[in-house]
Amino acid sequence: MNLITLGRPVPIYLFALVVFVILALTIYLYLKAKGINTGMRFRLSLMRIAALGLIVFALLEPSTSETKTITRKKHLPVLLDISKSMSLKDQRKQPEDIVEAATALGLVESNTAQDVNQTALQLDNKQRTLISSASRLDLAAKLITKSAKPVFDELAQGVDINYYTFGNTVNMIGSSDKDTM
Repeated sequence: MNLITLGRPVPIYLFALVVFVILALTIYLYLKAKGINTGMRFRLSLMRIAALGLIVFALLEPSTSETKTITRKKHLPVLLDISKSMSLKDQRKQPEDIVEAATALGLVESNTAQDVNQTALQLDNKQRTLISSASRLDLAAKLITKSAKPVFDELAQGVDINYYTFGNTVNMIGSSDKDTM
């Protein structure tokens, strides 16, 4: 939608007064002129009124502005910390920590971890070794790419998801419309 605004707005009564003066002065000057037929006087009057009207309009400094409505998806940045602290391998001795790591690694379903103690006891030696050798970064990466992927896929229907790593710098590693992770 285009909108014309004036850089020097004037009150309507002042604008009406200027228009009236232009009309009155033009009519007076062409009625007074001798030797010009009526049709020519009328055309010259209209041209003078138009020219003076354009000058007055230009003095008011008109400008246009255009309003556009753009609908975009909302953005959701997903950040993955790759700093040195993420390379640490935590000691996971509590059943809650073990099950949480197993869930992030995709070894157990998140909804089956209702009884944490029982779930932790059901893990075999190979799974426990994998859990104890996994760094924080391994868990976070697996969580984003495996365990929580259905959640991110569902969110991506209404939100533009971008994945970033950060440590010393920030880098984009993928987005919701690309399977680069």
